[in-house]
Amino acid sequence: MVLNMTELSIAQWSNAQLDAARKLCTDGVLHDGPLPTILPSDPSIRVRVLAWDTADTVMAMKPEAVILQGEPVFVNAFLERYGTRIQCYSPCYDSDGKFVQFRRF
Repeated sequence: MVLNMTELSIAQWSNAQLDAARKLCTDGVLHDGPLPTILPSDPSIRVRVLAWDTADTVMAMKPEAVILQGEPVFVNAFLERYGTRIQCYSPCYDSDGKFVQFRRF
């Protein structure tokens, strides 16, 4: 299973993005994952704690890969927690917003 943790739900992905994501796992299953609400006024420590808690929840789901994109402090803290234990990727788009590839962190 691949877990999508971006603001763009799987239902909004292009066929190329769906196909690329399915290649990241053995069963071809894609799920939208839990994303906490992060406010611009939230202190960094709160964002880090949200990321750690979310990472713990994600690891319990046992995905083969995580597509991760969003608030930079959140992404960094998530990767610090489990980035070496699970394959994490960022979606890459061209200047027209067309999906190109997943880049591994």
